[in-house]
Amino acid sequence: MLNPTPMIRSRISQVVYLAAVSLMIVGGSVDTLAASADPLIRLNSEYQSGTISLDERAILTATAVRHPELLPAEYQVSISGHEEAALPSRYGTIALLEVYKDWSRLSLETQATLSQLLARPISALTYNTPGGFFKLHYDTIGTNAVPTTDGNGNGLPDFIEKCAAYCDSTLAKHTALGFLSPPSDGGVGGDSRYDIYFENQSNSYGYTQAEGPGPASWNDATSYLVLHNTFLGFPSNSDPEGNQYGAMKATIGHEIHHAVQFAYDYAEYVWFMEEDATYTEDVTFPLTHDNYHYLGQFFGVPATSLMAESYHMYGAFVWPTYLAQKFGQSVMRAVWEGAKRNQTVFTTLSDTLAGRYGWTQDSAMADFALWNFVTSTRNDGSHYADAIHYPLITIGATETSYPVVGQPPISPAGYAASYIQFLPGGKWGTLHVTFDGADTHQWAAWVDKSTSTSAHEFQQITLTPGSWAGQIDIPNFQNYASVTLIAVNVTEFGAAASFTYGAEIKSVFKVTSQIMTDSAVYSGASRAFTYRIYNNAPANDVIRISSTDTRGWINQAPFDKFILAGQSVDVTIPVQPQIGTPLGTSATLKFRATSRSDSTVVDSAQTQAVTVLQIGDVTFDGGVDIADLTGLIGYLYMSGPLPVPVWQAGNFDCQEGLDISDLTALIGYLFMSGPRCSCNPF
Repeated sequence: MLNPTPMIRSRISQVVYLAAVSLMIVGGSVDTLAASADPLIRLNSEYQSGTISLDERAILTATAVRHPELLPAEYQVSISGHEEAALPSRYGTIALLEVYKDWSRLSLETQATLSQLLARPISALTYNTPGGFFKLHYDTIGTNAVPTTDGNGNGLPDFIEKCAAYCDSTLAKHTALGFLSPPSDGGVGGDSRYDIYFENQSNSYGYTQAEGPGPASWNDATSYLVLHNTFLGFPSNSDPEGNQYGAMKATIGHEIHHAVQFAYDYAEYVWFMEEDATYTEDVTFPLTHDNYHYLGQFFGVPATSLMAESYHMYGAFVWPTYLAQKFGQSVMRAVWEGAKRNQTVFTTLSDTLAGRYGWTQDSAMADFALWNFVTSTRNDGSHYADAIHYPLITIGATETSYPVVGQPPISPAGYAASYIQFLPGGKWGTLHVTFDGADTHQWAAWVDKSTSTSAHEFQQITLTPGSWAGQIDIPNFQNYASVTLIAVNVTEFGAAASFTYGAEIKSVFKVTSQIMTDSAVYSGASRAFTYRIYNNAPANDVIRISSTDTRGWINQAPFDKFILAGQSVDVTIPVQPQIGTPLGTSATLKFRATSRSDSTVVDSAQTQAVTVLQIGDVTFDGGVDIADLTGLIGYLYMSGPLPVPVWQAGNFDCQEGLDISDLTALIGYLFMSGPRCSCNPF
C-alpha cells in the first residue's frame, strides 16, 4: 500500500530521483518512446509494448504527476501540434491508480522510492468545510500558495471558501443520488475528515490518490485529493462565476467522484471510471461544461473504441450521459452497486439494462451511435439535452455516384462506429443499401433518413447472425437530404474490423412506348408515324424522343416531351422515302424514349416501313397534284406514257381500267374538294 501508516512528506531530491530512475535509461528505451503529448499516456503505452518495465513505469508515472520538472530531458517531449496539448491533464488519477494496484508487484526499492515521491503534501493551514466532511489543507505563502483575496474580511481566502462550498455541494449531490461517500482514512490527515490538498501543478487540474484499503468487505480504497492551487490559466468554460471557478468546480466534481468510485471498487476499468467522472462534472455543476473541451477527441474519431484508454475516454463522457438520459440517472449508481459484488461495471451495466429495461448493452451501444449522429446542426431536439453544443460526428465517407461498393476508411474497433453518407444529388428512385460486416465480429447497422439537416428517421437493417449481412430499400431517395449508414461494431473489447457496403438506385422512373402507325409509306412522300409514350412513374418526367432507320428515311432531330405521372402522349415522327424508291422497299424504323431524370430508364419500339403504291401519283414523285392530272390527260387523250411505276397509279376511281371516270375523280379531288382515292392505304 502507498500509505499503510502516516507518511511524512519528503520531496525527493533530483539527485535521489535520477539515481532511482537511472536503471530505465539504458538500452535506448527512451529513444523509442511514443510521441503522445501526455507523458502519462505515453508511459502506459511504452509499458504495454514492453519498452519499459513495471517498476520503471511506476517511478516515472509518479514523477510525471508529482514532480514533472524532475523528469529526464528525454521525457520533456514537445507537445506542439498535438490536440491534447491544449488541455491540462486529467490522467493523474488513473496513472497513480495503476501504481497503487501494482504495489505488491513492485520491488522493495521501488516501493521505498515511491513512498517518498508520493508522500502527502504538507500545508500550514487547514479549514473544515461547513458540511463537516472535508478538510482543506492549504498555504497562503510559498510555491503552493492559494489566491489570498478575502472579500468578506473573515480571514479566510475566498478561494478556499469557494472550494469548501463546491466540495459540500458535490457530496450532497452524490448523497441525494444514493452514492456511498468516500471511506475515511482513519485520521491520516489529522482527523477522520476527507483530505484535500493544493499544489502548484504545471499542467494538471488535480488528481485523486488511492492510498490504502478501505473499511468495507469489498474492494474499496481510501484516498485524498490534490487540487491545483490557483486554477488560473486553464481553458475557458461557460461557468457563470468565470473560468477560474469553473475549472475548480469541474475538477472537484470529477475528482470527488473518483473518490466515490474508490468506495465501491478501485480496480474497475479505467476507461469507464474516467468517462463516468467526466460525465459527473455535468451532474454536479451543469452550467460549467469544462468537459466540452474533450468532445472533439470523441466525435472526431468515431471508430475508436469506447474502451480506449486515451484522451478519447474523456470525450466519451457522452456514453454515461446517454445512459443517464435514456434510462434514468439511477442506472449509474446501480452499476457501481454491482461492482461491490465482485462484478465488473461492464457486467453490472449489462445486467441492469436487461433486468430493468429489457435492453442488451450491445443494443444500447448501437442506439448510442445513433444519438451521436444528431448533434450540433443535426440536433433534432429528441436526443442529448445538450446536443446543440456537441460537435458533429466525423463522416467516414460520402457517396454521390451510384452504384458504389466500398469499405470504411478506418475500421471501427469494438464498441465503436463508422458513418457512411449517401447524397441523392438530384437522382430519383429507391436507394438499395447493402451491409456485410466481418464474420469474426458482431455488428449492428442502421440508416438515418434525413429530410433536412435536423429532421431524422432511423431504421434498422436486419442482419443475419454469423454472416452479419443485410440490406434495406429507401424509397423516394430524392426526398431526402441524405441517407447515412451507421455501422456499429458491438464486439465488446474487440479489435478493429471492417465491413463492406454497397448502394445503388432503383429508379422510380418507368417509360413504355409503342408505334401506333402501320407500315405503309409512299415513295417520295412524308408520312407522320405516331409514337405513343407512357410515363408509368409516380413522378412527372421529361422524355427525350429519338429515331433512326436503316435507309435514311428519317431526318428528325431528338426532342423532349413533358409527360405527367401516369399519363401518355402521342408524338409524330416524319418518315419519307426518297423519290423513286421502288415499291416494296422496306426500312427498319426504331423509335426510342429516354427519361431525362434517369438516363438508364429507356424504352424503344420498332417497325418496318414498306413503300406501297400511291394511286393518283401518276408521275411517281410522292405527291398528287396538277402534274399528275396533266400526265393522266396525256395518257388518255394524247398517246402519252402510262402512269408510273405501274399503270394502276392512275386508277383514281378504283374501277377496272383507266378511263375518263378516273380523270373526273382526280379533277374532283384536286379542284372541287372531292374525296381522296379510296383504294389508297392512308
